Amino acid sequence: MTVPPARRREERRRFMIHVLAASAAVACGANRAIAADRLDPADPYARSLDFRLRTEEVDPAKYPKHTAEQRCQTCRLWDGGDKDSGSCSYFDGAITPKTAWCRSYRARKPAAL
Repeated sequence: MTVPPARRREERRRFMIHVLAASAAVACGANRAIAADRLDPADPYARSLDFRLRTEEVDPAKYPKHTAEQRCQTCRLWDGGDKDSGSCSYFDGAITPKTAWCRSYRARKPAAL
């Protein structure tokens, strides 16, 4: 049994549309992974962790053990090196400034000699 040429063209066209749609979806997903979103301080999850854009904004009465050295740049959950902003693993890789703070702060362990 042979397939009529018109139907073969239709199936090929449908296949190509699916391939293009899948390629676009993959490209959009990869682009989103590369350009992670900045963390919004108004985000409910960020608010639940008392996220602040600047460590100086932390309420000392609420967090008496907080020090000025506690900021994203010195937290082991943050990956940004010497840059002004980086991604935080606690916030699913969202971009945070190096001066920010949240109550999930974990000090980096000193480098071994």
